[in-house]
Amino acid sequence: MADAAPTGTIADTVARLALWCRRADHGFIRAIFYDGRSREAAVRQLENQLTHRNVSFHRLDLPPAASADALALRLADELARLGPGVVSLTGFERSLPTSGPTLEAALLALNSRRENFVVPGQHTIWWFPRHIAQALIREHRDLNSWFLRRVELTETLSSPTELELDSLEHEAIRLSNSAAYAEAEPLLRQIVASQEESFGSGDPRLAPALNNLASLLHDTNRLAEAELLFRRALRLQEESFGPAHEITAFGLNSLASLLEDTSRYAEAEPLLRRALAINEENLGPDHPRVAAALNNLSNLLTNTGRSAEAEPLLRRALTIQEKALGPDHPESAAAAVNLGGLLVGAGQFDEAERLFRRGLAIHEDSFGPEHPIVATTLNSLANLLQHTSRHSEAEELMRRALQIDEARLGPSHPDVAIRLHNLGRFVLEARRVIEAKALLYRSLCILAASSAAAGHSLSGLTIASESYRRLLLQLGVKRRDAERQMVELLMEHGLSRKKSKQLART
Repeated sequence: MADAAPTGTIADTVARLALWCRRADHGFIRAIFYDGRSREAAVRQLENQLTHRNVSFHRLDLPPAASADALALRLADELARLGPGVVSLTGFERSLPTSGPTLEAALLALNSRRENFVVPGQHTIWWFPRHIAQALIREHRDLNSWFLRRVELTETLSSPTELELDSLEHEAIRLSNSAAYAEAEPLLRQIVASQEESFGSGDPRLAPALNNLASLLHDTNRLAEAELLFRRALRLQEESFGPAHEITAFGLNSLASLLEDTSRYAEAEPLLRRALAINEENLGPDHPRVAAALNNLSNLLTNTGRSAEAEPLLRRALTIQEKALGPDHPESAAAAVNLGGLLVGAGQFDEAERLFRRGLAIHEDSFGPEHPIVATTLNSLANLLQHTSRHSEAEELMRRALQIDEARLGPSHPDVAIRLHNLGRFVLEARRVIEAKALLYRSLCILAASSAAAGHSLSGLTIASESYRRLLLQLGVKRRDAERQMVELLMEHGLSRKKSKQLART
């Protein structure tokens, strides 16, 4: 008989977990880990063993939650949806935003609802980072006691430097998910710099860090730098994994999103179609990543006037997400909101409103009421309310969306410009011309400056220019004078004379 693996190693941990999963009817096991790479190796080996024995195995990574109660409720729903089998549960270290509850409050919420986590025939492995496990043991002995089995994975595959970077990455992603961009950015830059020093600038291990930093820069409107990083990460992914790998598809989607935001639709579309084909080939037609790729492609089709082609893609994406992740998952909510936006254009207001309100409730529950994702959903719902003559409610939602984005993204972000433009058009229809002019003027200035900085026209620039020009004409400014004012304004904010003249005459 072969000697048993030393206690705390990956092999020992996997053996203990597999034995428990075979012998116990159901229950919870607490697994402490020190190193994310070691934990991932243990989960992968356990999954292989159990799958060969025809045991259902699920990975569940907790999404961001606005509150401790929301975290506990979402966890109960997800576990019930998965049903019998083995669930590997991760993500405690990044599931709560920095503005949310303390760790103690989160543990109390878990403890108060622990009966809701019991699913007949289900074994749940709760992977706790060491610092959270210590808090659990110290603060809540009662909660700790309902883990009938406990294991500790002490083996590490990473160097001390890699362990530190792994911890920084978890914290940076958590901060980014909660829109705490100013706090997340220095951590992400530190990770990139450290990995470049350790691995070299052409090492494929740099790609995730480059993508994380690029995504933050994209979100905070540093588009030129974000594009360079996305392209660099994609090149590393293609060289390392090949042009048809699912990791390459992730890089394609990321770059295409930025291209679409800068009106380069013809360049973005083949990237999105290629990413969709890769994911379908590698993951099958019903995988959540396929749904995300369908969602991305349908948005581009909608923005380029091909709504009839986009609608079946969005409906398919929503069906996949609901089946794979559940109807109350943030990804399902995103698909619902996107489908609702398309239906507004088709005049199907009742179904669109149901989708918007459902998406808004999920986003508020998952991310909190002051997150930029919530602002986007509020803006979509406000647009529908305008179409159905509920003007007072629409204005209230538009102002709330503007307030959220100004606070979380800053006063010069393109999303703020879109909110200003929508509100400006709204108050203009209500004949509040002076207020409308101030809003539309500010919107155009932001979009012009952002386009100049990016080196490409942002997707909202043309319509903002058209709206401001029409307002000047409505105020009695002669056409030639209106165009002159527009050119001066646009050039003042960095656009070329040629581009400024083109926009002024739109």
